[in-house]
Amino acid sequence: MAEARPVSEEEARGLFACFLAHEHVALAVSGGSDSVAMMALAARWAAKTPHAPRLSVLSVDHGLRPEAAAEARDVRRQARDLGLAAHVLRWRGDKPDSGIQAAARAARYGLLGAWCAEHGAALAVAHTRGDQAETVLMRLMRGSGLDGLCGMARESRVPSFNGACVPLLRPLLDVPRARLRASLRAAGLAWVDDPSNDDPAHERVRLRKALAALGLDVEALARSARRLRRARAALDDIRDDWLAAHFAAHAQGWGTFALPPLLALPREIRLRILHFAVAAFGPGGYVNLAGLERLEGWLSGGTGRARVFGGVRFVRRKAILVAGREPGRIAASATLRPDVPEIVWDGRFRIRVRELTGTVDVRPLQGAPGQDVLPSRPAAVPAFVWAGQPVLCRRERILAAPLIGWQTPRPPFSEVVLAHSPAGPCGEERTGG
Repeated sequence: MAEARPVSEEEARGLFACFLAHEHVALAVSGGSDSVAMMALAARWAAKTPHAPRLSVLSVDHGLRPEAAAEARDVRRQARDLGLAAHVLRWRGDKPDSGIQAAARAARYGLLGAWCAEHGAALAVAHTRGDQAETVLMRLMRGSGLDGLCGMARESRVPSFNGACVPLLRPLLDVPRARLRASLRAAGLAWVDDPSNDDPAHERVRLRKALAALGLDVEALARSARRLRRARAALDDIRDDWLAAHFAAHAQGWGTFALPPLLALPREIRLRILHFAVAAFGPGGYVNLAGLERLEGWLSGGTGRARVFGGVRFVRRKAILVAGREPGRIAASATLRPDVPEIVWDGRFRIRVRELTGTVDVRPLQGAPGQDVLPSRPAAVPAFVWAGQPVLCRRERILAAPLIGWQTPRPPFSEVVLAHSPAGPCGEERTGG
């Protein structure tokens, strides 16, 4: 069968070309056929590719099966045989009684993202054409819109432990599992099959069996996802052209949209612009399409001057729509220490202190003590935006407000450096029903 051919070296050059944009790529390897094949193919590709990135292998031991520790050791041995450094990450603590697959997935990406952020690596996962088809079918069952039915992206981002985002790569997204297993057989490499992958208690397993029972063509579903992604790109181009002409970003982390031109757009483009606002000013992540549609309905003719959605406050004025982080949804305070002099705060601002003595807390201005030491709020800056700016505090005293360039005399540091963290959600860029 054509699909049973091993992946050729020429094909591998195209599959792993996305790695060349990164200096370090960590391969998530569970021991299953897909991820072991990715590890073997990537190692072979890197050995023959000038300027290939450094490759590391990460294996997560969820502690859910007695065999898991031995399987992680096997992955480490296989990686070593391929000339790759491998690390085992362990999910510690109590496990939930229900929703275990979702909890395990969240824990896995949390551990992987934290390691990658600490070591400056992009993360590569071994999702295949079959995984893409299952994802499209799952989202179709939930009433997803165009973005959801585009399936998984080849490149997106995953959140890390400190609020930053780690690049997430899926080099095998158009490759059938049968060809990956053929590649492993040709190389004489073994893999393990997780029994949970055949347990009908899990939604993905039921969908996989439904695909086979109904005779649904995996390639056709994946092809539909590619075509829908092409349509999405065209709509996003229209959105971006509109934003270039009618959107303004402000230094304090908020934005304004020209309201009359926004209301003149087709509804689908308005929804995309509102999604952009949620991605740019909210905490990121999954955006509920039904909620976004309700927000658009308010904008187009609903009552009330303001709405909050996805952690973002929208304020409708006569000629503009104002959007910015809702103060009540801002992350709790974080601590800067001499050994941790830099953080990404609230997913929006990268804050670094130089020559810090002791510790300082970073918190939103809203609720911080001693606000009377700060200058007055400029009239052009909305009150809720002003309340959501970061301030550095110690012992109930404000030491600095870096967003407006203010600090107290003789602070316990030489300088505070603040930069905007790249806008946009971590994780899959999609909306769902």
